[in-house]
Amino acid sequence: MITPFKNLNLPANKGLLWKEWQQNRMYFLAAFLIMSYDPLIKPLGYGIKGLIGADAGRYTVAHALGNISGLFSASYHNTLEQVGMYIVILLGVTILVQERSGSLNYLVSTPVSRTEIITAKFLTGSAAIMGIVAINALFMIIAGLLLPVTYSTGLVLKWAVLTTAAFLALFSLGLMIASFTGHLLSALCLAMLSTGLPSMLGAMIINFNTIQIFNFSPAFISKVNMIIHYLTIPAYISRDSEYMQNAAAAVKHCPNYPLETCILILLMGLFIMLAVKCFQNNPLENNGQMLMSGNATHIAQIVLAAIIAVGNASMGASSIAGFWGSMVITFIIAYLVIILLSALVYYIKLGR
Repeated sequence: MITPFKNLNLPANKGLLWKEWQQNRMYFLAAFLIMSYDPLIKPLGYGIKGLIGADAGRYTVAHALGNISGLFSASYHNTLEQVGMYIVILLGVTILVQERSGSLNYLVSTPVSRTEIITAKFLTGSAAIMGIVAINALFMIIAGLLLPVTYSTGLVLKWAVLTTAAFLALFSLGLMIASFTGHLLSALCLAMLSTGLPSMLGAMIINFNTIQIFNFSPAFISKVNMIIHYLTIPAYISRDSEYMQNAAAAVKHCPNYPLETCILILLMGLFIMLAVKCFQNNPLENNGQMLMSGNATHIAQIVLAAIIAVGNASMGASSIAGFWGSMVITFIIAYLVIILLSALVYYIKLGR
């Protein structure tokens, strides 16, 4: 079945959607219970305890929701945001990898296209994530209308939209990583590493040593820091980044909701496009490969060697010439080592 969405045709198979829901509904329920503990379950528990307990003034819904105001202004350690970031990545990885040695091999042999498979997984997981945030936001809005709390309905709505967009981007990232990896642990580790990759690259590019070598201006440093912030998806949720410093304090505490939501939607779309492309070229071997073969492996090896080279050069060089020389030498050595290790792993697997 082809479901029209504006000017696009998204292949949404009803049978696949039902299958994904039946297969993953317990994961979605567990995610809801864990993520909703601080914003919903805990305040309800306080309310019930206040009704049946002796110290009613201490245990109230309003008292529990008083801490939730931190959700909308700065970093706040709660189950919906901090734990939720990891849960949505885990959902994106699990929803695909769990079938690698089971029904997925049969499913790709049917007339169902691989694009439909990825689309069904994305739509089902996205619906569950949007539902989790919507239920929590609705509870906070109703409680805010009935009880003396410090936040407004409009603020809750803007926060819910931005948080949902960030969760969907992380979920799509996990799904994309799972589309070319063969094991749950390797996919999960790679997905977690990818979320922090912009921050890691930022630390390599902008540090005390490189600032002294290249004499970076404050304006250039500020622009690089802003780009890093906007490419680091967890920073949209935590509102915290060591790179923001004083110049970006307004972004950190008072987010530009329309701009940041649009950026997250674009990242989500990019990850889904890559997931479809990678999954279409994945051989889906029964024993599960770590990464795809062919050009994708070579590109990954080059990128990894380049990251190692930049990191080594940025920390040890004392001049511009030394920086570029160290980077070139380190890149060649790292690339050769990676090639040798890849060949060793290949022959070990071949021997098995």
